[in-house]
Amino acid sequence: MRSTRCLALAAGLLLSSAVTAAGAVSYPPTRIDGTTDVYLGVKVEDPYRWLEHDVRESDDVRQWVEAQNKVTFLLSRDHSRA
Repeated sequence: MRSTRCLALAAGLLLSSAVTAAGAVSYPPTRIDGTTDVYLGVKVEDPYRWLEHDVRESDDVRQWVEAQNKVTFLLSRDHSRA
């Protein structure tokens, strides 16, 4: 368990240094909507529920995933050269 935590910490540090070396990262905006449910009288907000739609059926989700993937691939590419 301890080695898993150390590995996760090391990976996080490497990624953060890759982000710093690459300069500022501009993440795509994520839409927040007003979806709410009420469970047993308690109001529960779910502003990102729209992301639960199938990427193959929702243009909004597909576009969001594509934009996020561009950032991820950029960071992965920069990290692999470090």
